[in-house]
Parts: sequence; structure tokens; C-alpha cells
Amino acid sequence: MLKRMLILGAFALAVGAGVRVATAPVPAVAVSSVPKSADNLRQESGGFGDGRPRWRELWTRSAPGVIAVALAPNGTSVAWVDKRGSVRRIVGETGKTLWQTPALKGINRLVVAPQGQVLAFSQMNPAAPSVRVLHPQWGANRALSLPVEGAIWRVALSGAGDKVLVGTGKSYLYQFSLAPDAVTKTPKRISIQGIPLSLCAGASEAVALFGTWQDNAVGVWGLDGLPRWRYDEREVDRTFEVQLSADGGTAVGVSTRGGKKLEARLHVWDARTGRLLWIEDLGAFDPKVLISRDGSNIAVSCAKMSSYNTGATVERKLTMFSREGRRLFADKGGLFFAPELVALSAGGGRITVRDGSGSLWSLDRDGRTVSRMRLARDQRTGEAPVIKEAISSDDGEFLLLQRGDDQISLYKAAS
Repeated sequence: MLKRMLILGAFALAVGAGVRVATAPVPAVAVSSVPKSADNLRQESGGFGDGRPRWRELWTRSAPGVIAVALAPNGTSVAWVDKRGSVRRIVGETGKTLWQTPALKGINRLVVAPQGQVLAFSQMNPAAPSVRVLHPQWGANRALSLPVEGAIWRVALSGAGDKVLVGTGKSYLYQFSLAPDAVTKTPKRISIQGIPLSLCAGASEAVALFGTWQDNAVGVWGLDGLPRWRYDEREVDRTFEVQLSADGGTAVGVSTRGGKKLEARLHVWDARTGRLLWIEDLGAFDPKVLISRDGSNIAVSCAKMSSYNTGATVERKLTMFSREGRRLFADKGGLFFAPELVALSAGGGRITVRDGSGSLWSLDRDGRTVSRMRLARDQRTGEAPVIKEAISSDDGEFLLLQRGDDQISLYKAAS
């Protein structure tokens, strides 16, 4: 009797299991459609948010021998320089080349003003202590020269683009007024403590923010030539990369130790008073930081060491903080997703990262993936082009890519 009851019980269990399997909903399978788009991108929607493209390609063009690219803060102009020192200016929206210069000896860095002037210089070269201002319409034919004392370390523009700031190895900060056909004949020269390793200027606030090398500090000077505040780092081997929000209210500095940019640490100040708001040890290296225009959101990507059964490995991580220091989402990234920050929208609602060689991901303010895009593979080699450098406009609405196949591409935000 007992044996019979056990057999019947087993049969009932088997039937019940079969009914559960038969009536269970079929697991959803993501289907990825690949539209044929003129923007030369493959949009993948399956598993990557709503799949709507967040970037629209304006143009892609050949740039043989390119060594440096630059994008105007408002996205209206692009410039690039090749190995010979020849500089080209391109209209942002159309991709039309306005002019090309002959070879300019030693030129290896560019800055583009909103009005179209291209500032060309030789970085960290004591034999070339001047910035060439290439005319927005005529290029080298009506170029002007901004002579300085000492090797040029950094060049930056004021937020309105009407002033050029030049930091030199002689610990000077120069300020030139900039107009389409003229520059200041007698610029202001400020003697600062330390060499400006990083440099930026405010848009609505007439101040310059810089992080210095040698004395490991962050300083703010008014464009009237008067000091505002200074932060001294106690650890002697730390250096700062700095950013200033467009409204002039928030200053951000990410400090690292040594040439390999180890032990990254994030500092946030009230830019107007110099009050330190908070510090975050990122426990990482190779950081990149972007700040929204109003200073309310600060996005950070960096690399961290992790341990698995196979041993130590490097993982890239992404997160975002509020101005008050609150993490808006937990770290994103790991073995199969290596985000490197490339753009942040003006309000912080769209974060764009590159992952690997030719992928661009868009995430929202909560760290949720909304779309993924891949650059089209080369028809001859079948390989995806490598993204060597990505530069965004100040408001995060334009994105310039320098690619490993000697091409450059400009994108505009689609949403």
C-alpha cells in the first residue's frame, strides 16, 4: 500500500511540473533591428534601453596624418593639424573646409574659439613661446602672434571666447583680448605660484581656475588680475586636472599621484568662495571628469584593479555625483563593459561613454543604459575603427571623434 502511494505521489509531482512548464510564459528574447542609417552607425536596441539613437552623424571626413583635433566650445568649428604642422578649419554643421595653412613648424596643439579663430601652438617647447591666432576666414594669411615668456603649457578661452589665457613654464598667466581681426597689444601678465598643468576659465564669472605642477595646488584668479582663493595639497606628489562649471559656481579638481595617475581623488569647491565642499577617494587611476553647466552633476570614469580566479585585472568604472557629494548611481562597468567618459549634457541627463574600440553608449542620470551605437566596420578589413580621442562641446551637444583610420567624425545630439 505504501509503495503504491509513493508511486502515485511521484506521478502527481511529475504531472504538476509538466503543467508548470507548459503554462509558464516564454522568456522574452531581445530582437535587435539594424536600420540602414545615413549616420554611418549601427544602432543596437536589443538589451540596450529603448534603442533610439542619441547621436546623429553630421559628417565623417579623411584626415591623413592627423596628430591633434579641436572643437569650438559651441560646436560651430572643428580644426585639426597633421604631422607636417598644416592646420585646417572646418565648418561644424557642414564639414566644409574653409582653409588650410602651409606647414607651421612645431605646431602640435590647437584651441578653437567660438568666433572661428584657431589658436595654434607648440606645447612645452621653450623654442616656440608664442600662440598663432589663425584668422577665422583667411587662416594663416591674416594670422596674428601672441608672444609670451616661457614654454607654453596650457591655452584656454574664457567662456564667452573673447579672451585667451596662456599659462607658461615661467609661472606666468597671460590674458589676451580676442577679436576677429585684432588682439591685445599689451596683454595682462599675472605671476602665479607654480606651473599651470591644467587651466580653464569661467563663462559667467570672470575668473581663471588652474591646477599647478611643482607646488601641487589649485588656484583661482580673477581676470582683473587679482587672486581669489587657493587650495594647497599636502601630499607633494599630487597634481590636479581642474574644471569650472559654466555658471562659475562649482570648481572640480581630480588629483592623481605620479606619472601613471594613480590613487585618484575628487575635490569639489564652491568656486566663488573657495570653500571645500567634499572629497572622494576613488581608489582608482586614469580618471576623467565632466561637470554639467550648472554644476549640479559631476560624472566620473576611472580604472580600478579587481581580482578574479584568473588573477588581477583592470576594470573601467563610471559613476555620477551630485554637487553635494551624493552618488546618483552605483559604479557601472566590469569585465564586459569598460566605460570611458566622453560627453555630459548641459543638465546632466545624458552621459555618453566609449567602450572598447568603436562603441558609444548613452546612459541617463540614474545610470540606466538608453542606447548603444557602433561605428560602421571598414568595408575592406571588416574591422571597427578605433576611437582615439573624443571631445565634446561645452554643452555636450556636439561630439568630435578622432579615429584610428585617419578620419574624423562630428556628431550632434539627437535627443
